[in-house]
Amino acid sequence: MGDLTSGLTGLIVSTAIITLFGEIIPQAVCSRYALFVGAHSTWFIYIFMFVTFPISFPISAILDAVLGEEVGNILSKNQMKRMFEMLETENVIKSSERKIIQAALDLQEKAAKDVMTRIEDVYMLDINTHLDHRILREIYSKGFSRIPIFDRTRDNIVGILMARDLILINPDRALISLKQLSSILIRDVIGVEDTDKLEPLLGYFKKGLTHIGIVTQ
Repeated sequence: MGDLTSGLTGLIVSTAIITLFGEIIPQAVCSRYALFVGAHSTWFIYIFMFVTFPISFPISAILDAVLGEEVGNILSKNQMKRMFEMLETENVIKSSERKIIQAALDLQEKAAKDVMTRIEDVYMLDINTHLDHRILREIYSKGFSRIPIFDRTRDNIVGILMARDLILINPDRALISLKQLSSILIRDVIGVEDTDKLEPLLGYFKKGLTHIGIVTQ
């Protein structure tokens, strides 16, 4: 290049060629087709590793001894959240998927009080409720699989009703109240402190003993 042009022009042209073909084009191709390029270039990489092994291995061993093992890129939780927000903006993931992932990242920090449903907003039934057609239709329309049962006041929750247990109830034959079938239909309720962390609670729920708890202070 120096023989064909002046020194400054040769420097600019050679730098542009190296940047274009050594940086921009390979990065653009590999970022979009990383798996394809990697799968079809493994043979070349293995050959290159074999040829350069006598030089690269001693250098890598010395660097590992002096600098320690390479840790790699580590993202903090906030950085990961930001990354998923960017992926949502680019329509790579859905908003619901992003929320699930971010909630999983916050699992260790959040407590029961952060995700609980306020008692005023909870659908409940009085233990003296009669299981007639209207109540059964109401339970079906609400769509909840587990319904807290209270006695007299909403603060006095005595158990949990599994909606699936009502499948054998026939209001045409007899008008039955929840209290009459409490020993069969109503299950024990567990109390959860509002400061209890979500991770151990999730582990408890995964055991299958219960999937709902009453948060207390």
